[in-house]
Amino acid sequence: MTTITFIEASGRKVEATVTGETTLMELAVAHDAEGVLADCGGACVCATCHCQLDASYSDTLGGPGPIEAMMLNELLNVSEQSRLAFETASGLTLAADMGGPEAGQPVILLHGGGQTRHSWSNAALELVAAGYRVISPDLRGHGGSQWCPRGGYALDDYITDLGFIMGSLSSAPVLVGASLGGAVSLIGQGEQRLPRARALVLVDVVPRMETAGVQEVIEFMSANPDGFVSIDAAADAVAQYLPHRPRRSSSDGLLKNLRQRSDGRYYWHWDPAVHNSAGSPDSIEVMARRMEEAARLIDIPTLVVRGGQSRVVSPEGVAHLAELIPHAGYVDVTAAGHMVAGDQNDEFNAIIREFLASLCGSA
Repeated sequence: MTTITFIEASGRKVEATVTGETTLMELAVAHDAEGVLADCGGACVCATCHCQLDASYSDTLGGPGPIEAMMLNELLNVSEQSRLAFETASGLTLAADMGGPEAGQPVILLHGGGQTRHSWSNAALELVAAGYRVISPDLRGHGGSQWCPRGGYALDDYITDLGFIMGSLSSAPVLVGASLGGAVSLIGQGEQRLPRARALVLVDVVPRMETAGVQEVIEFMSANPDGFVSIDAAADAVAQYLPHRPRRSSSDGLLKNLRQRSDGRYYWHWDPAVHNSAGSPDSIEVMARRMEEAARLIDIPTLVVRGGQSRVVSPEGVAHLAELIPHAGYVDVTAAGHMVAGDQNDEFNAIIREFLASLCGSA
């Protein structure tokens, strides 16, 4: 038997006694985490609360074997890894993770609609390890962030929240936005509704997106309003929606995107109201026009990353954006779909790190 000490983001230590047969899920339960522990390049961190292990252990789910505490501390910079709560001007509380040295170049990772900050978990860890100051929030109505009682999920609401986060920083951040997060970043910068960013990365998002692909996303988000009977049932729905992505042997990782309610069923961890009007033709056209006008005014370094198999962003859509932002760079991740970071994480991380290095030099 082994005693594992969990160091929570607050600094509080929690001890748990485990055996060699203890699984990642059981370790998460031992320290009352909402998610599971995930292998992150030789280290382990809770996928939900980002607690770090202060001991070595060996898990039974194919992990790398014993993990040295010093190795883990060096990777995650435990003294500076924290979980934040931003109180916005509108009174909503936004959950976020922050890591990396205070003097590092700030990078804000903004997820897409229906996702959470955990969609960036591996990217965030790599950037922190490279010396960047990484902030990864849950958008309002998503993940650990508060739902808006009045259903305020317009683009302007998200832009205001992002401006609040940017305003808390001492230097201009690089904005990395996927899908909805990218639209918010682009419009906010182009319309000068946000503090000036150091650079902009748009991940599978352009002004003129493919209508059929957008509808697929919205239909997936609005499906199963009565939840799922089990985690595996939710995994079945994801597998049907993302047939190109290899299915994992365990469905436990989905826990960070689900919540079990009192009826025993599992529900996606976002407010159903976030997509109430997002898919109407009028709202899509309004957003497209705002993105086009904003793009014409972008004068900061910009990179567009497209999933080669994306049904949301086409090569023609990227070409149109290139006309609006002539100085933008472009990378196509051939084997990825719309969720580029999740489909081809290693390749995506390498692209982002190369762009940041060209922009900032060493972090």
